[in-house]
Amino acid sequence: MVAHTALAWATLAPSEAQRHCRLQTLVRFARFMAAEDSRHEIPPARVFRGSRPRPTPYIFTDDESQQLLVAARHLGPPGALRPQTYSTLFGLLAVTGMRVAEALALHFEGLREDGTAIPDPITQVDYVHVSLPAPAEPPSPPVGRR
Repeated sequence: MVAHTALAWATLAPSEAQRHCRLQTLVRFARFMAAEDSRHEIPPARVFRGSRPRPTPYIFTDDESQQLLVAARHLGPPGALRPQTYSTLFGLLAVTGMRVAEALALHFEGLREDGTAIPDPITQVDYVHVSLPAPAEPPSPPVGRR
């Protein structure tokens, strides 16, 4: 294997990630071949980037958070649980700093009896402390739902 030929072939791939993948495959193969025959060249490994740079996270302002919660409460279809689900999820994300996957992994059984802490669903270490007011009476089910 000749290094410049390997680089030329890897360069033919349409995207940066594919070029990186091709070259990494050739580097592994060249190392194997060089162990058998020293005439094989090992191409340089870090010519192409394998992944795109991570995007900068967007931090919502308080007003934007409020607007998002209001918009979530008006989702359709009428009478569905979707507005309550999304407004609750977005509110939880806003006040706790949880990631979406962490919030979705929570279960009602994960709350303590006094409702003061939500354990991490993976490590079971308390990481979200909330203060829930005791309900005066159980909530009534939505009209038309069981």
